[in-house]
Amino acid sequence: MKCKTMMVLLALFFVGTASAALQDGLVGYYTFDGNLDDTSSSANVNNGVAVGSPGYVSSSLFGGSAVSVGDGTGTSYVSLGMASDYQFGDSTSFTITYWIKMPGSQASDPGFIGNKDWSSSGGNTGFVQVVGAGDDIKANIADGSTRADTSLIDYDHDAYWDGQGKDADDPIRWSFVAMTVNRTTNTLTNYVMDGWVVNQWDDGSTPTTADITGIGSVDSGYALNIGQDGDGAGYDNDAYPELLATIDDMGIWRRALTTDEIWGIYDAGRNQGMTLGETIPEPMTLSLLGLGGLALLRRRRA
Repeated sequence: MKCKTMMVLLALFFVGTASAALQDGLVGYYTFDGNLDDTSSSANVNNGVAVGSPGYVSSSLFGGSAVSVGDGTGTSYVSLGMASDYQFGDSTSFTITYWIKMPGSQASDPGFIGNKDWSSSGGNTGFVQVVGAGDDIKANIADGSTRADTSLIDYDHDAYWDGQGKDADDPIRWSFVAMTVNRTTNTLTNYVMDGWVVNQWDDGSTPTTADITGIGSVDSGYALNIGQDGDGAGYDNDAYPELLATIDDMGIWRRALTTDEIWGIYDAGRNQGMTLGETIPEPMTLSLLGLGGLALLRRRRA
């Protein structure tokens, strides 16, 4: 009995430790469950603002809803403004993770999330993660004079499942996307994780990485926007169509998550249907887990 009790306590300890680690540096968390509220436990509240008419659709991945950006006018997106938490300067590492579902190939290079005037030049100050012309995904960062771009990762997710006769609302059609900027290792990393067929990265590949040595501040003077570039006007005409996608469960950290942490978030969503919020219990939840374990130990001793 004592051995079993200790195993329970160790399991509780490791769950709490991993969850507490993911809580570290989290400054924005958006479930998009009918609103654009920041539900992280950060000291600052960084709620999003609707621009145009982004909508909410049922999330077949997690339940609840997800936000749908792009309405054909170029003015349907979410703005996170210029919150201080999202000003990373020239030395702060950061990570952005989220789930996406696209209806098909995209024209030009619309952005999932970014704070730069992307349609004018990839060398403009700021960062962005975009769909390359078609359905490939990459990340870009620049300081106005020096830029870095990761290689593209082939998405091809919907095309595969269309061929399998899967319905567009099937949760397996969701993919997990992330980007990290690590100022310690001077790397920009682009993640696209489909993996519903096999338990590995998209198409069996690894994340793509770019060297960002020498790149200075990425504070552009523009807002951080979801479904648009930073100035909010880059993809509003036939030459630069806007992003058409559904986005869910977005987290933003002021640190570079490790590959294992990113894999853990993805794996929890894919296999357990757990949102980032469920993967990262609030402090009260962790306390209750600990108290439950202590109570169990006392009962066994008695």
